[in-house]
Amino acid sequence: MKKLFTILIAIGFLIFVLLFIKNNSILTNSNLTLNQERAFISFLKVEPPIDFIPVNLKITAIGDSLTVGVGATKKEGGYLNYIKSHLTEAKGVRNIEITNLAKTGLRSDELIKLLKQAEVKSQISNTDIVLVTIGGNDLMKVFTDHIINLELPVFERELVQFKQRLREIITTIKGYNENISILLIGFYNPFNEWLGQITEVQMIMDQWTTAGREIVSEYENAYFVNIADAFSKHGIDVLYEDYFHPNDSGYDLIGKETMDVILANIDTILTARKVTLQYEKN
Repeated sequence: MKKLFTILIAIGFLIFVLLFIKNNSILTNSNLTLNQERAFISFLKVEPPIDFIPVNLKITAIGDSLTVGVGATKKEGGYLNYIKSHLTEAKGVRNIEITNLAKTGLRSDELIKLLKQAEVKSQISNTDIVLVTIGGNDLMKVFTDHIINLELPVFERELVQFKQRLREIITTIKGYNENISILLIGFYNPFNEWLGQITEVQMIMDQWTTAGREIVSEYENAYFVNIADAFSKHGIDVLYEDYFHPNDSGYDLIGKETMDVILANIDTILTARKVTLQYEKN
């Protein structure tokens, strides 16, 4: 009887162990399956790189004769040609559409008025990048208005006014589309070959260039394109026959410097574009 009791206990213990192993195995497999499912779900939630799917970019160019392309021999010349032919090579960009609203001789006060036109507002509201050249004609107006009495204080007073207008220009553009990317293309000194010995001229150009860079830095997704150094290295070789506007080589310099800034910030620009699209869908 005692032996039978011992056998029954052994059998019961064996059954208990087998059941424990079975249940524990089920639990382990269940946990494994659950972990696999969680890993798969997490994988699905991972955001792909911003440039994973190439996109179409809309660019609007506004400003003066530099954006019009005065001095270029190519059809639809200027730096926009360089942008159009090179930006599509950038990772994350499939195609670009450029609209040029620039006007020869445009000053900053006139650009403010242009931006208030309904068709211009509509165009900028639906664009990804705005390229701006402005200020050269403001400077030239100071030269012509004070040709008899050209002194630094005259340019400094006008610079204060120009900075206010430049802020209004950028603020207006951002008001149409807060996620838009803005590139302000700076100044170059076309008088360096003839007036290089007059240090005040370069001082004026430097002050206006610095002002543009500082104001752009006050805004998100806004960038300054410095072209002064590139032009100073090449002199009159990159100027048109009027010795004021760029020639084809000069416009290529502007295009290259602008492209460098775009490519250096392409992830931010594409991200801003994505935010804008999501906002429009909602």
